[in-house]
Amino acid sequence: MHVSYNWLKQYVDIPWGPEGLAERLTMSGVAVELVRFRGHGLEGVVTGQIVELAPHPNADKLQVCRVNVGQPELVTIVTGADNVFPGAIVPTALAGAKLPSGQAIGQVDFRGVRSAGMLCSAEELGIDNKMVPPEMRDGIYILPATVAAGLDICEVMGLNDYVLELDLTPNRSDCLSMLGIAYEVAALTGLEVRLPQLLSLTTQPTHPKITIEIKATDLCAGYLGLVVEDVQIGPSPLWMQNALQAAGLRPINNLVDITNYVLLELGQPLHAFDMDRLAENRIVVRRAEAGEEIITLDDVPRTLSEEDLVIADGARPVAIAGIMGSQVAEVSSSTRRVLLESAYFDYRSVRRSSRRLGLRTDASSRFDKGVDPGRVLAALQRAGYLLQEVGCGRVELVAVGSMAEMPLTQSISLRPERVEKLLGVSIPEDTMRNLLERLGLTVDTEQLPWQVIAPSRRPDLQQEVDLIEEIARLHGFENIPASSMRGPVMQGGLNAYQQAEQNLRHHLLGLGLTEVLTLSFSNPAAVKQLVGPDHPWNQGLVLQNPLSSERSLMRPSLLMGLLDVLAYNAARQQHDLAIFEIATVFKPLPGESLQQPEEPLHLGIACMGKRSGGWQTTTSDYDFFYVKGLLETILAKYNMSELVWRRATEPFLHPGRAAVIYWKEAPLGYVGELHPDIVQRYDLRQRAVVAELKLEPVLRNADHLLPYQGIPKYPAVERDLAVVVDQHIPAFEVESIIREVGGELLVALELFDVYQGEQIAEQKKSLAYALTWQSLNKTLQDNEIATLHEKIVAELNSRLGAELR
Repeated sequence: MHVSYNWLKQYVDIPWGPEGLAERLTMSGVAVELVRFRGHGLEGVVTGQIVELAPHPNADKLQVCRVNVGQPELVTIVTGADNVFPGAIVPTALAGAKLPSGQAIGQVDFRGVRSAGMLCSAEELGIDNKMVPPEMRDGIYILPATVAAGLDICEVMGLNDYVLELDLTPNRSDCLSMLGIAYEVAALTGLEVRLPQLLSLTTQPTHPKITIEIKATDLCAGYLGLVVEDVQIGPSPLWMQNALQAAGLRPINNLVDITNYVLLELGQPLHAFDMDRLAENRIVVRRAEAGEEIITLDDVPRTLSEEDLVIADGARPVAIAGIMGSQVAEVSSSTRRVLLESAYFDYRSVRRSSRRLGLRTDASSRFDKGVDPGRVLAALQRAGYLLQEVGCGRVELVAVGSMAEMPLTQSISLRPERVEKLLGVSIPEDTMRNLLERLGLTVDTEQLPWQVIAPSRRPDLQQEVDLIEEIARLHGFENIPASSMRGPVMQGGLNAYQQAEQNLRHHLLGLGLTEVLTLSFSNPAAVKQLVGPDHPWNQGLVLQNPLSSERSLMRPSLLMGLLDVLAYNAARQQHDLAIFEIATVFKPLPGESLQQPEEPLHLGIACMGKRSGGWQTTTSDYDFFYVKGLLETILAKYNMSELVWRRATEPFLHPGRAAVIYWKEAPLGYVGELHPDIVQRYDLRQRAVVAELKLEPVLRNADHLLPYQGIPKYPAVERDLAVVVDQHIPAFEVESIIREVGGELLVALELFDVYQGEQIAEQKKSLAYALTWQSLNKTLQDNEIATLHEKIVAELNSRLGAELR
């Protein structure tokens, strides 16, 4: 929001300069980002009237002007512009003048003709070309013929003004108007606001010249139209053009400029329709039909949906409600009859349509925050007054249409003692009441709690704490004394669960995986293709207002995001990848519950291609066993070694190379190669392995982490043991007996050879183990180790019939 300092002074007396005002507004919560002087660097430029115009005697493209600048004698100025003419009033920079660009003007000889200055364009005056009518952008700026010669151009064009650029919070929609800022200044100063003059209008539902019907009453609570006859389209007065340019809007013509002026002044958008182009002299406020099309004023065809609200005539849409009109009923230079629209549209409808269509306007930026219902009629009354003052047309003194009964005030209870409790400072009750009344609120202190009546122009005031905030900011945040914090001081940090999650992340990084972060939104069509129509993932949490249909499902699994990352890298010739993600998935509660969905934390892993080797290892493919080993390594850190692996049946996994992981008879996750059809669908061009774990039981088990052990002081002893057992006996049974007998002294056990063949009987096999013995308290002797080996062999023979090889 750009606020003209001079324009603001029309509504309220301001005891401070622009900088002082900016400081006080900022301290009161209405942040001012920048204070800018419109005429910065502009000196010595005056208005001049071209009295004589002749071709330059020695240059075909130059003209010699004799200009009246309010001095006894005319001055000679040479120009190359072709849009000047005798009688034109133009900005004239005389010798000694300075321009915003830093250029100093002096007398210059142009091929034998001495020029006493220069005629200026809008750009040379420091005015943005976007704020200038197209016909004046390439030549000298032409001022209205009623402007006298010899006047300071800053006074004439409103450049002796300061503009305050506001950074408003979304709840302060009341400050999106000059009158709203005037109320803020009045609250700071305790002075009265001078309201703009209005034209007295009556309201009636029908009119012989126009019919207005509201069909979508849930999206439009009120719609009023003002009929203007004998319209004369032309330029608006210079004072109005200056005000619009200061606010960042380009003057167009008197009618459109009046609607924009009222928009900025009152915060209520207006729209003008050419009545002669409205089919059946009819206005219908309705929902758009699916696929209905409209060409908006920016010359862009747009396809509408049933969620969009439109203003239609008897045949087709003529505007998107609250956003932009169409070319069908656009006002032009030939327009003679106009219908001015002022309405109260549902802010949610305007916001949805504006976002979906990618179309944001000055009108939509106000409607989507909510406008004041009390200004719907007032905006037409103000526009009617300006139309008569400017002489733009003949206003019929009737506002046609209807407004639903809407509350124009809000009653809020306020406990005075609550103010001190929240602010930590004692403010006298009389002072609190005075501050609230300066905001234009009505305060009833006859009983407790106080009853405070807020007007409809302040929709942000809804509850007691809002009033306390108003008291605080008007009292002055700088007047609230600083005090030390009270209460116990606690050291911040991660709790055990969070620390376990952080440790897991570091562990995965240490294992060579790369962490990725993917979107929480999924494509429901892609999920259905991945798992089939009957999978529980299809019953996920669907967004009511998604950014796009492809991002409308809150992810039921991390798999979709990981597959997108694999596909993205494969498409860019990055075929060797090992990634993981730790994030929440979303599971709605059963039924039509309005409670928050479950958001369990999951770990997802995806690998494809080859893992690089080193000086001790060789390059090999990522496969099922690699990822299975990763999970076993991770879970062993959390003392979760008793895992059960069962065949997986998920449709996106390879039927013979996948497993579901169980811990304590509960499913913990899955691991497996992607189904070949999924590999092809994502164009990965090679085998890929994925896994996903529920982290809740894993991280909760962090309390059972193995304790830290220091580096042993005493040497380890390595011995080999080879035994012959029946072929059907699995190696893990032999290993469990060795560990049981070896006890704490056996610190490592590795199977390094399995042999069947010569020197081994049929139906037998040889298992060779490397055993590492070590004590934390002493150096082990050979006889101690030999005794342990004998016990192991004896136990293996007793239980399994094993023989020492």
